[in-house]
Amino acid sequence: MLSIRVQLLDPPEPITDIARLDPRNYGIIVRSGDRQALLLPGIEEIVTPEQQLRAACQKAGIDRHAALQLERFRTRTFE
Repeated sequence: MLSIRVQLLDPPEPITDIARLDPRNYGIIVRSGDRQALLLPGIEEIVTPEQQLRAACQKAGIDRHAALQLERFRTRTFE
């Protein structure tokens, strides 16, 4: 059986404090220089904002202590 799941991203909003993240409800976009990464919300292994930020930085190859631009977004899921 084939199942299709579509996640539509709401427009992202800039944030300056990772305390405004909730990995269950918000995805994250991380940018630094010409590198960027996007993580969707609801990744089972990621339960804290710190884990979410670390995973996004690792995905993009960004030093997490570098100057970062952060955005969060919600998704709408259709199955």
